[in-house]
Amino acid sequence: MIKMIAFLEQNKYLVELLKEGNLCLVGMDTDQERAILRAYEEAVILENRYWR
Repeated sequence: MIKMIAFLEQNKYLVELLKEGNLCLVGMDTDQERAILRAYEEAVILENRYWR
């Protein structure tokens, strides 16, 4: 799964195809595909890089 995420990071247009349902990730079940999509949909905003 880590290799798949790294590949999607290099080819971000594939994430859009996955969101539209025009792409299927071979070897991944629907729960894994949903988890990947959720990770791309959720924006993580850090106000400070260091913990206090």
